[in-house]
Formats: sequence, C-alpha cells, structure tokens
Amino acid sequence: MKRKPNTPITPLPGNGRGVVLVAAVLILSVLLLLAGAAVINSAINLKSGVKYRSGEQASRIAEAGIERTKTLLRGTQNDALLLGIDGVANTSDDGIPSFGAVVNFAQGTYSVVVTDNDDGDADPFHDSDGMINVASTGTAADGTRRVIRTVLLKPNPQTTNIRGSINARASFAVLGNMVIDGRDHDQNGNVTGPGKLGVSTTGSFDTGGNASVGGSTAADPQVNIAPVKSGYETIVEENALFTPPATPDAVFQLPEGTLKSMAQKGGGSQYVTNPSLLTFPLSGVTYVELPAGGVWDGSGMGGGSGILIIHNAATNAILKNASGGTFKGVVIADDLSHVHNTIIGAVTNLTASPADGSALGNGSGQILYSGAAISSALTLFSDTIQVISWKESI
Repeated sequence: MKRKPNTPITPLPGNGRGVVLVAAVLILSVLLLLAGAAVINSAINLKSGVKYRSGEQASRIAEAGIERTKTLLRGTQNDALLLGIDGVANTSDDGIPSFGAVVNFAQGTYSVVVTDNDDGDADPFHDSDGMINVASTGTAADGTRRVIRTVLLKPNPQTTNIRGSINARASFAVLGNMVIDGRDHDQNGNVTGPGKLGVSTTGSFDTGGNASVGGSTAADPQVNIAPVKSGYETIVEENALFTPPATPDAVFQLPEGTLKSMAQKGGGSQYVTNPSLLTFPLSGVTYVELPAGGVWDGSGMGGGSGILIIHNAATNAILKNASGGTFKGVVIADDLSHVHNTIIGAVTNLTASPADGSALGNGSGQILYSGAAISSALTLFSDTIQVISWKESI
C-alpha cells in the first residue's frame, strides 16, 4: 500500500529513541575494543619480531665465535687451547682462546671456552683423541644471549703403525725385479739416511727372482742396508706381535670415517666407487670404495701424491697392476697385488687373505720409504676441522 502524499512520518516513541542510542554506543564500544586489540596485537607482534631478530643476531654472533675457534685450531695444538693463554694448568684462563675472553663482534660480543671431552685419560689438560668441547656464548646488542655447544675434531694422525716401507698382516712375497727399500728417501727417490724396516708383517716374507730388500735396522744405532736379494733378516720383521690396523683410519689412529669424509669434501681430494671417474694426477685424499671383491686394474693409473685408499667394508678391495707413474705419499689398500710403478712413501696392506696369493709385486716396481713424502701427505690434516655435534640453547 502506498503512503498518501504529504503524510507526516510518525516519530518513534521515547523508548525507541533510547534503544537506538544504546545500540550505537554498543557498536562504538565494540569497534573501540577491536581497534585496541589490533593495536595490542601489533605491539605483541612487533615485540616478538624484535625478540626473534635479537635471538638470530645472538646466534650468528655465537657462530662467529665457533668459526674463529676453528681457525685458531688449524694452527694450534688442542692442549694449548685447554691450558689457556698462560699455558699453565688450573689457572683462571684455562680453556680461554688466545683471542680473549670477550670479543666485540657485530654490535655484540662472543665468549668462547674450550674443554676436553671425555677421552678416557682423566686429564682435562691433555687431549688424546683429537676432540674438544667448545662453548660459544653470543650476546646481541640488546643483551639477548644464545649459547652454541659443539664438539670439534682436529685429526691428529700418528705414524707408529708405519713400521716399514711395506706393512702387512699376511704372508707375502715380492718377485721379478721388485725393489723394496726402507732407507729414508727424499721425494725424488734419493737416499737421505736411516729410515724404517724394509718390511713389517704379521705373517712371513720371501723374495724370488731378482727382487731385493733394503732398509734400516730397528736397533739403535740404526744401520742402513742397501737392497739385497738375501741376508735381509735384520731389516725384515716377520710374525710381528703388534696388532696391525684393520682399516685405513686405524693406520693413522684416526676416528673411523675421517679419511672418507676428507675425500668427499673435494678440494683436490676425491671419493669414487668407480675408479674410471678419477682425475689424475691424484692429490689430497683419494678414496676408492669398491664393491665386495671389486678389482681396480691400475694399469696406466698415473702418478700423484697424498693418501691413496682402496677399501671396502669386507676388506677385500683389490688394486692390481698399479703402473704408469710415481706416487708420493701413503698407499693403503685392502689387497695390493702386482705393483709395477714407483711408490715413494709407504704402503700398508690390510687384508689377512690376499686374493691372488702372496705376490705383492712381480715386475720392476719400487716401494721406497720416505719420511718427507709421508710428512707432506699428513699436512692435509692441518686444515681439517670436523664438527661432531652441535647444540644451541638460550
């Protein structure tokens, strides 16, 4: 029904106007509450964001402390860090690195303390396994703190298991014109003085054909003996009573996995499961992991330097017919068979059961002990710092 023209609008009674006013006030109150909540929420988010950024800043500062400690470790013995700046045990600076107790960094500070891990020697100032605990506290500009606790490993290779130019845990022989010489040589193959035994094995040793053995006697004073075809008993250790290493890492008394990890990092080192993928000349740590019973035909393998490893979990990876150049450093193989090239440094054969019988060499190869070549190979460890564990806390 249409309203008649000029019909006046009937005003609300007094109670109706009050209801509208109350509703308007309620709506305004709700809007004010929502606005206040939004402001409070924004403030909370802003505060949380600032707190998060401060926490991140403190974490990055703590990481800087860890990185500086790793750099310091590359040129410092672990024991020196444990003793602190004054080099004296049981003083206030024990475990404080030489860069100081508190270091300014990125508008904050970090503090680092180094302690010995539980390595079983009950001496907190002597590291016997290459591992140390590092705690770095990072403090941001607003006082926010984060603590990073890590265990660092600085490999400390030992050479006591290298007793001769050839080290083995099985009976073997060298034939043909093979030359084994434990006298010390420089990296060019020149004799420089007394060195090691010609051969050290937990089994027996023999020669055939024109093969010869030289070396230095173990007794003091050492006597050098040039390679001879017979009469080498004083420079050959048979049926050795020491426990021979069973893995590549054990040769240097390193934690298991160290050498493989170094090879996998590249930078001149190589890790392969297929020898055809290797790049020559070899350098750094070269780790060839073959399948069980796998054979690498090393004909034309070329030369190189560093540490060469041929190994698998079954200890039956074979390097056969190594030839084609001079390798300077340490060769560690499960089973080294028929060496035809020149190795200046030392060789360790890990297997107790050679696949091809006892002939380690049957041609004109040479294995010449060289302390210089071994020392050069061990410099690979000077820049190696491994992170074993990492934990961050407030």
